[in-house]
Amino acid sequence: MAYKKRLPVIIAVGDIRGFSIWEQQLINPETEFTPFMNSFDKMIDEFELHTGYFTKKLGDGILIILELENNENRRKATYFLGQTWNFLKNVQKMMDECESCPKKIRMRSTFGDAWKRESSTGIDYVGRHINRAFKLLRVNPEIPYICHESVRSIVMSSKNPYHNFKFTRFIAERRIPDGLTKEDMVRLYRVDIKKK
Repeated sequence: MAYKKRLPVIIAVGDIRGFSIWEQQLINPETEFTPFMNSFDKMIDEFELHTGYFTKKLGDGILIILELENNENRRKATYFLGQTWNFLKNVQKMMDECESCPKKIRMRSTFGDAWKRESSTGIDYVGRHINRAFKLLRVNPEIPYICHESVRSIVMSSKNPYHNFKFTRFIAERRIPDGLTKEDMVRLYRVDIKKK
């Protein structure tokens, strides 16, 4: 197993809100749990195939990573944000159309460096910025997509012509989750798509 040098990466993590309560209250697991999870897993597989991003299933969640290592960072980061936003919306639509499914999904995105680990079983990434993305899932869980300033600053650099995102700064809840700083909490943006 080898750890490569730290690489700049953009990270998105998502999970289904209320999954544990939903799973605990199932009346008929065979007709409710299995079809939903199969649909969710299929959407993750299709997303990975379509984008080519490093994608890892995490039970009722997902980890998505893209390495950024050249002057195309702005375009790649913008496309990444768009693809992960579309994934979130597609999963939400699937849940809205399902009578006995959980009802909400959330996603968080950040940028930083991570160690890339390569082994005979595949590739993985580790690092504090990935941890930060996971910890951001605890912040204002009712907001579907939140990105850290580190992502927004790449997308918004140099009058970026590629994006149609609306970034809305918001005041995060007062309690700071373990592993996040006060600085992290004031550098968060809700992500939406501008209406044409």
